[in-house]
Order: sequence, then C-alpha cells, then structure tokens
Amino acid sequence: MLLRCLFYALLFACFSVFANPNDLFERLAEKARMGNAEAKYHLAMMHNNGIGTEKSAQRAFALFTEAAREGSALAHYKVGCYLNGQFGQLDGMTLDANKALEHKLVAAQAGYSLAQNDVAGLYYQRGDIDSAIKWIQRAAEQGMPRALASLIGVYMKPGSELENRSLAYTNILKLQKIMPGIAQLEAQLEKLAAGLTAAEIAQIEDEVAGWQPQPTALTQKAQLGISRARQVAESDAG
Repeated sequence: MLLRCLFYALLFACFSVFANPNDLFERLAEKARMGNAEAKYHLAMMHNNGIGTEKSAQRAFALFTEAAREGSALAHYKVGCYLNGQFGQLDGMTLDANKALEHKLVAAQAGYSLAQNDVAGLYYQRGDIDSAIKWIQRAAEQGMPRALASLIGVYMKPGSELENRSLAYTNILKLQKIMPGIAQLEAQLEKLAAGLTAAEIAQIEDEVAGWQPQPTALTQKAQLGISRARQVAESDAG
C-alpha cells in the first residue's frame, strides 16, 4: 500500500513539473541565457501569446530573431510571419515581403508543413506557379488539410492549365482519410467521377488506399506546442 502511494505521488510530481506557466517561463529563460536556441524560441512564443508573462510582440520578435540566428528553423518561420505583417507593424521593424519569404523558406526546407504552405502561397502571389505547386504538394504529403484543399482547388479550377480531374480526385480521397464524413467532398467526388473511367477511378483508389500522411519530425515537434516547451525546460541539456 505504501509503495502504491509513493508511486502515485511520484507520478503526480512528474506531471506537475512546470504546470505553472510562470515557472515554465522562468526555466526557459534560464536555458535561453545558457544559449539554448529552442528554449529561446519557446520563450518567444510565450511572449507572443502572453503565457506565463506579459504579452509583447516586440519582445517576441526580438527573441524569434535571436533564435533564428542561432539555428531554430521554427523561429525563422515566426520571423517570416512578423516581416510579412501577420502580427501588425512593430516599432523599429520594416515589413519586407522578400525577407519574409527567405525566412519562411528556411523553415519550409527544414520540413515544417505550415511554412511550406505559406511559401506556396507567397510564390503563387508572385506568379511562380511551379514553385507554389512544389511546396503545397510537400505540405499536402504531410497530411495538412489546408494544403490538400488548396491542391483540390487548383486541380478543379475550370479552364486552368493545371485543371486535372485525376489529381483532384486523388487529393479529395486523401483529404477524406484525414477528415471523413464531409458532404461537400462527396459531392465533389461525384462531379469528378463523371469525367473519369471506372478503370481510372479504381487505379486512384488503389493508390490512395496505401497513402498515409508523413509529417516530418519538425512538424510534429511544432504541433506539440507547450508540451514541447516543457520537454525543453525539463531537459538536462543547456
């Protein structure tokens, strides 16, 4: 009985480490001072969102910039967001679409799906359709619903040079594996099926049956959010 009580006490202690956002902030700040770029990125996120500290876009941007300089791909993404005006205009900061793309490209090349999606949009706005398609496809293969939906829109656009019933059908089936039960997707499939042969549909269905999203390690790390910040804070590494 005593051993069981000790076990649950230890278990509770493990889960309660840095449960207080202020404690987490202080521990990350300590690691950031020691030169931990990932800790600095999470510290910036806490400033950005007002978790464990006062919300400050100015301080967040400064920390994201430092973390990016020290090698954090996720920080490069956030710097790109700021330079693109997604958090408004900060004192002393000049919005710069070209530099925003450069920073987001670092994160995209490192495998971050959200950056890949954004980079695709930036290239599309510039009329570089080939680059846009390349990056949106990479994000889609990671299972990003927004990217898959964008590809569907591209391949279903009437009169477009990229209009392609087979590819539209393929990406709808992939999106359905992630988000089943959406009536609009079923309606789109029926519409597309009218222009495909039974053999073409069967081939596409066979291909998609074996498809699974392949999120990169960086995407998965980003999706952990505050849980990853706690892991960094608890790590023995500097």
